[in-house]
Amino acid sequence: LSALSPVRMMLSDALDEYLTVRKRQVKARTLGNETQTLKVFLAEIGNIQLKNLTANHIVNFFYSGRDENLQPSSFNVMLQHVRLFLAFCQRRKYLKRDLMEDIRARKEIKRERMRLSPSQLLGLLEVAACERDRGFLAVAMNTGLRAGDICELRIGDVNLDAGKIRCQVSKSDVEDLKPISADLDKELRRWLLHYEATEKDTYRQKLQPDWYL
Repeated sequence: LSALSPVRMMLSDALDEYLTVRKRQVKARTLGNETQTLKVFLAEIGNIQLKNLTANHIVNFFYSGRDENLQPSSFNVMLQHVRLFLAFCQRRKYLKRDLMEDIRARKEIKRERMRLSPSQLLGLLEVAACERDRGFLAVAMNTGLRAGDICELRIGDVNLDAGKIRCQVSKSDVEDLKPISADLDKELRRWLLHYEATEKDTYRQKLQPDWYL
């Protein structure tokens, strides 16, 4: 619990307390995004006593041009960050009521994303800058994993005999086994042979299971 009473609590104190709690609840990327939003929130409203924070502060923060300059999705993410913080303040009895009651999420338009055809995807392999990039692209197009999740893969996660790749899916926070297709099997074997030859030429080492793929 905070050493300060709700009467004397400053906005910056409440933010620090909230982010300390969130650090134990969410991943670093989520915490970083929330921190960025709340730093802007503090800078624009000013470090006032929390008891002096009003619904007008919140309305002005969101509707003084911000709603026009941000994409609906970005606006809604920022809204969610502030809403979570203010709800925390209510639970801690730093605020007496909901200050977000006049703020509404913006309607998001579902846009059609560009999708490459199978032939275009395969063509990417032939123009890859190096063998590593070719292997990376092959894993991406055959598993659908995000770039960050692919970067976390280790050599030991690949089981060519079983035809599986063990991976951690960060978005859903689950471990999964992705099948290795015939095309991916060929590309992984090509990359691992190149990887091992490079290591032997440079460091005289064999590939280790804990090395990044």
